[in-house]
Amino acid sequence: MKKTTLKNILALSVIVLLFLITVAVYAATYSSLTIYPVASNGSTRVKNAFNGNETPVMYMRVNFSTESTSTPMSFNGKIVTEWKSPSNDIYTKEQSVSYSDSGYYYYNGYKDYWLSLDSWNDKKESGVWNITGKLYEGDSTLRDTEATYFSVFLLDADGDGFPEDLDCNDNDRTVYPGATETCNNKDDDCDGLTDENLTRETFCGVGECARSSIEVCSSGSWGNVCTPGSPSTEVCDNKDNDCDGKTDEDLTCQTGGEIKACYNKVSGALRIVQDASHCTPREKQISWNQNGLPLSEAVTNYRIYDLINSTYVTIGDLAGSNFDNSDHQITTTSAGRILASAQVHIDNPGGVAVRGACEMLISDGTGPTNGLTPMGRPAVWFTTSNSAYELTVTLVGSAVKPASEYNVVVQCEQLSASGSTGAMLDNMIVWQAAE
Repeated sequence: MKKTTLKNILALSVIVLLFLITVAVYAATYSSLTIYPVASNGSTRVKNAFNGNETPVMYMRVNFSTESTSTPMSFNGKIVTEWKSPSNDIYTKEQSVSYSDSGYYYYNGYKDYWLSLDSWNDKKESGVWNITGKLYEGDSTLRDTEATYFSVFLLDADGDGFPEDLDCNDNDRTVYPGATETCNNKDDDCDGLTDENLTRETFCGVGECARSSIEVCSSGSWGNVCTPGSPSTEVCDNKDNDCDGKTDEDLTCQTGGEIKACYNKVSGALRIVQDASHCTPREKQISWNQNGLPLSEAVTNYRIYDLINSTYVTIGDLAGSNFDNSDHQITTTSAGRILASAQVHIDNPGGVAVRGACEMLISDGTGPTNGLTPMGRPAVWFTTSNSAYELTVTLVGSAVKPASEYNVVVQCEQLSASGSTGAMLDNMIVWQAAE
């Protein structure tokens, strides 16, 4: 009898244990997550494509179930969504989840949520977005994971080749990333700055009043206005001193009853400047008025040289035998034709009939006196037996030379066996012409 009672007790204990285990299983709560994109809050219709004016919304349904006949239905947790952009940026947004109800055998229930990404207009970009939703019970117990996706097709409203997510002003086709910044009070290149680092050089005034200024753009306007210089009295220096657009105008000087203008010679684009302190020709410099050609040279030499029978005597050159004993050799930057013109004054104080010749020679570019060769035929001249007879001899010549520095020399000789004559270089002009 005792053995039978003990067996009955043990059997009853096993039955109770199995019942408790069954009740515990039935008391378990189950949850799962469904997630996909929709057009707006409250919608349950799938939408997988959005344009730039639309905001994607995630529809999320949490399903709950229990198999308990006595334990109340209860769930507290959260949904964590990860939004992965086409450029692999990841944004996170959470949604809290709470649900409770009286449980009964095989109970099933659900709760719906809608969620959108904060500041979508700042984050949107064209391409496929991948979304992952994770359902947690409490803070850390993962119950379910679901994934979905949608595509974004952004507009290029202004047709500048940059969609609205890249273009800082999609209504202005002149504004886009990499555009040239201009002074217009706009962020042309979409770098967040307006009219930054914009400067320009501006010019004002003419002649000696010409000035330049650096202007800075500010709020769409250029500042630092250029101010011209102050005019001065016009003098004979080949400059527009009074800033009226004219050079050395209305300037004259008088000597020996003769009035002479500031410029004593003008030939085409070739202008010879007369020394302001002399009325007689003392040419100092000329400029060839064609861009790219070097400055020409003009010299004179107010020294009379006694001529020698059948022997050339140098009466002037560019290298130093001239009015200021300075080096006026012409330097060319390219090959071309060098032209020269000279006037020689022949002095015959004894009034003796004499004949002679003058010529121009040019150096070879290796030194002022090296390789001198004629630039043309000699000019032959004659004097008569008239007392104190004077005459002017004109020389013209040219030579084609490579780029270098050249000296031009004027020489004269007398060819008579008797007589005493002298020669003086009135002026010599040397320049390079365009071929």
